[in-house]
Amino acid sequence: MVADDVAHLPLIRRYQAWIEPDGGVSEDARELFYSAGMIVLDTNVLLDLYRYTPEAREEVLEALKRVAGRLWMPYQVGLEFVRGRNKVIHDRTRLLSAVAQQVRHGFDQAWQDIASALAQVKQLLADHANDRAGQQELDELINQESFRKLTAPWMKELISRAEQIKDSQDIQLKSLVAGPDSVLHQVAELYEDRIGEPPSNADLQQRVEKAARFRYPNRIPPGFADSAKGTDLAAAGDFLLWEEVVRRASDLPAPRRVLFVSSDAKEDWYEPSTPGRRKQPWPHLFEEMRRRSQAELLLVRPQDFFRDVREYLNADIAQSTVEEIEKAAGARGDEDWTATVLAEQRARMVTPPEELLLEACRAAELPSSVVRYALSGTGDPVFKWWLIGATAALDLRQLTNEELSVDLSAAVVSDTPPDDTWVGGEVFSPGQWPYRTSSWIAPWFVGAVKSVPLADRGSLLRLEVRRINAHSMQDENPA
Repeated sequence: MVADDVAHLPLIRRYQAWIEPDGGVSEDARELFYSAGMIVLDTNVLLDLYRYTPEAREEVLEALKRVAGRLWMPYQVGLEFVRGRNKVIHDRTRLLSAVAQQVRHGFDQAWQDIASALAQVKQLLADHANDRAGQQELDELINQESFRKLTAPWMKELISRAEQIKDSQDIQLKSLVAGPDSVLHQVAELYEDRIGEPPSNADLQQRVEKAARFRYPNRIPPGFADSAKGTDLAAAGDFLLWEEVVRRASDLPAPRRVLFVSSDAKEDWYEPSTPGRRKQPWPHLFEEMRRRSQAELLLVRPQDFFRDVREYLNADIAQSTVEEIEKAAGARGDEDWTATVLAEQRARMVTPPEELLLEACRAAELPSSVVRYALSGTGDPVFKWWLIGATAALDLRQLTNEELSVDLSAAVVSDTPPDDTWVGGEVFSPGQWPYRTSSWIAPWFVGAVKSVPLADRGSLLRLEVRRINAHSMQDENPA
């Protein structure tokens, strides 16, 4: 912190947000945000209510009741919340439903590895010892029947534990469609009429254009990391939210304080760490809030918010609940802006079921050369999972209840690549790819495209273009 004897100097005051961490909010002043500030919960905080266990959810909602009178919901948050809740439950249900299939597939893969090792040893016995008796003994000892008999209790226990978790979920997708949504009702009661008004068409257009034409090209936070979402409206979501908060803050009585709670830790909200300076919210956010609204800003993660509510307002929140909040937030926090890389790492660890891969190839009506590459041992596993996910996302085939949700990007429309290994869209010839000057291509997709004859490459490129366009429309109108 800046020493008191120099804090009054114009240079220090003018650039306080850039000099001091967290905009210069002291530890003593922090409590005032909880006791007297306007509190804004980002969409991800509200959607996490559907991800918590019933016990944790109850504690979180009870804690929020302590600050209910100071909660304010931007229109953009409300829109994303009511549209996004079904998808949260759907993804969670599908993930849990797919566990049994993944367990069975894991055991099948284990047997294939054992069978391969068995075949190698038997070949050695045949080639170097002419030991037919030894080969027969191995066949009698190590076979698929004995493997299944040995591992059946393990598989049964693993699947049973997974089913217990699935059965314990108290919110199911069918209940949201057919009956009342208790979480939605409780959130509505918390906020009552403290909800932002929708912007006029003229205001919406002006704000979207401001984000797309000025703020994002100049990397002014927040929201510039979303510029790859395909359309200006889809990309502008974070800025639309921010603009509402700044304008609302200017109407608060002095002294004005805004407590913003979000698990979004992408680079358009948080300045990356540098030598001597830890990762923290962008100073521009504090500076803009002060300049435009004469308000102080405190930006915190959900787990820190509820720890502080417990400390400052004596809310009854168990440590296990705080840990659950942190786990839910972490699943999207620091990983959000590198989600593509992390998805690729996970995809490389699991071999896709061949029957599912073949179904995806048929659904996309791919040429035989592409099908052969996809089914071959040389085909990249990430490419195979992308093909499965893309055909499902485009409704080219019917999803099974146990099928794991896959969302892999083979390309992104963006000014910057997800990481250094991605290559510019110019790697594809004119006429093949419509985003040559505005996109980045995953290296595994480049390899896959170049592994098939030139005449057949268009089938893969067209499929990814359709996926990008569909993803952009979903961002504008989430389910």
